[in-house]
Amino acid sequence: MAKVLHSTNCFNALIRVAEDCPAQRGEEPQPRGGQPTVAVLQYRMIAGSPYEYTSDDVVCATSAAGR
Repeated sequence: MAKVLHSTNCFNALIRVAEDCPAQRGEEPQPRGGQPTVAVLQYRMIAGSPYEYTSDDVVCATSAAGR
């Protein structure tokens, strides 16, 4: 039996902030205990090369490093 692969990629989708979100602005994620979190690693990857990676690329590249 073949294992089904799932994707986190979205195509032709507009992702927007929820109307009830209390945040006034976004902010860069901060390391915890001197170590980068998965959010920090993902932010650095995306900010360093915008529009270069798919969501699957980012999740795959940062999930193992964050553990």
